[in-house]
Amino acid sequence: MNLSDVIRCTFAPKLEEYGAEVFNEKKNVSFKAFVTAGDLSAFFTVGDQELSESVQLTTLAENAPQTGDVLLVDNRRYTVQGIQRRPDGPIVRIYCELK
Repeated sequence: MNLSDVIRCTFAPKLEEYGAEVFNEKKNVSFKAFVTAGDLSAFFTVGDQELSESVQLTTLAENAPQTGDVLLVDNRRYTVQGIQRRPDGPIVRIYCELK
């Protein structure tokens, strides 16, 4: 088992348990991802958390969308602006802007 496999085996169960549901409208598929505000800060209202105009998603590489794809996150449509990954890495970070 190599490092990539260890990371995948550790990350996948947490993603399934705690990840948010994301729908890729272009590919017509859903996947789980961790969602954070684009500026790495969250905006809080009374008793609720709202997503900002830019978000970052972290998910497994096989779920990675393409730049320009539209993702539905918490009933808001975001356009994929960029994707960051390491060579042979099992995890990707996706940068999105509110459409």
